[in-house]
Amino acid sequence: MNEEGVYEDKYRYRQMLKYVKPLNGKVLRKGVVYMLATEELLFKPNAKSEGITFFDRNRFEIGVGYLFTDNIQFELAYLNEFMPRDDYNEMYNALEITLTFNNPLTNLKNTLFPKPQEDDQTE
Repeated sequence: MNEEGVYEDKYRYRQMLKYVKPLNGKVLRKGVVYMLATEELLFKPNAKSEGITFFDRNRFEIGVGYLFTDNIQFELAYLNEFMPRDDYNEMYNALEITLTFNNPLTNLKNTLFPKPQEDDQTE
């Protein structure tokens, strides 16, 4: 919201680096625990309402995850967000809990409309 009380759209450029390391396996699959870390930088080219800098904020996240199945995973992570402003700097610390479903439409389609099994005709 600007000084006149009008909400404005802000366009930001975002760049994220993400590192994921399986801890009890070589690849991410059912039953694997993994570590994750991300670093995200956000820039706002038209900085008018809050702050005059091109750099808008920095987000750092570190946590662990677990795959219940190949398509359902759970993550628990700590997030630190730093936002430099003209008069003061804002910093937020948060605990994130994420439940992710991969390929839900494909899995639903395969459940509702299974492919017919080919008969084994070895004689």
